[in-house]
Amino acid sequence: MFDVFDELADALVSLCKVGLAHAEVGPGRRDPPQLSGIVAFEALERRGGPALAVTAALWRALVVRDGGCTHPGCDRPPGWCEAHHIEHWADGGTTTLDNLRLYCDRHHHDAHRLDTGPDPPGNA
Repeated sequence: MFDVFDELADALVSLCKVGLAHAEVGPGRRDPPQLSGIVAFEALERRGGPALAVTAALWRALVVRDGGCTHPGCDRPPGWCEAHHIEHWADGGTTTLDNLRLYCDRHHHDAHRLDTGPDPPGNA
């Protein structure tokens, strides 16, 4: 079960992503601000390793097909979205166009928190 703090955390992450993506380079700066995190390679291997990568070509195809968040009634553009595995990669789902859909941060996290299982056919 999630609570209001989960929603607030998701909102903060979304704002940071948008802010960083649209930050202007100021005087004396070479690069816009960035936010980085460190994860042990072993942890990534345990959680799916190479299966976590979604290539640039696959991302472009997903954006062309979905056009933004695919959650009913959501109008978030592709730049605010993440690729969601319909059958989760940890359960053997593949990182292919047929098994992916775009969800904004909120709906992507909701899908995992609510653990609704694979999306119904025809819902992409």
